[in-house]
Amino acid sequence: MKRKIEFDEECCDFMKLSKSEQKPQKRIRLLALGHLKNGMKITKVAASVGVDRHAVGIWYDEFKAHGLAGLDDKPKSGRPPKLKRTKEQDFLKEVEALQNTRSGGRVTGYDIQKMAKLSFDADYAEDSIYTVLKRLNFSWIAARSKHPKSNKDAQEAFKKTSNKKLSKLCQRELT
Repeated sequence: MKRKIEFDEECCDFMKLSKSEQKPQKRIRLLALGHLKNGMKITKVAASVGVDRHAVGIWYDEFKAHGLAGLDDKPKSGRPPKLKRTKEQDFLKEVEALQNTRSGGRVTGYDIQKMAKLSFDADYAEDSIYTVLKRLNFSWIAARSKHPKSNKDAQEAFKKTSNKKLSKLCQRELT
């Protein structure tokens, strides 16, 4: 079936728009419509931009139905995330709370994996937990862990009574 291609007289200049377009896919669509507006046949337009002629027809139909917005990329489908985007901040707060409740050491990926499954019904593999934390810009750098039975006063007293000369000697040899 032969398609009738018509553009309004006051229709935009597709070639000019394509030069200022940042997105490459939309730029190709604008060029194709510019060629169509200049009287080129759909088959020749498709060959010149390197797509199937049906794609050019779809772009024309989308432009006629929705204007220039019809040439934008459509949202891609894909697997929905296990952790909902609305729950990400709650997840990070829960990870911090989990770390704060630890009496010694730090939280492991296995601990976070269990918490994600129980609290958010997000069943991740242990390696994937680290990917989620990285995507959420959660810094995993932590200070040296403290033993639960450590005594801060005893440590300070040791620092005061330790041999300062030995300490300086060790520093000199290291540098």
